[in-house]
Amino acid sequence: LKTEQEIQQTIRNIAEYDKSLTILMIAHRESSLSCCNRIINIGE
Repeated sequence: LKTEQEIQQTIRNIAEYDKSLTILMIAHRESSLSCCNRIINIGE
């Protein structure tokens, strides 16, 4: 989980640095998307 937390923090830092960015994330675990403000589920 430490690696997941580091990745999430890095994504937050990037998003904070440039608010004009759109970041597309693909994840198996919903917890990995906790930093997202919009989630689109495209399958089961």
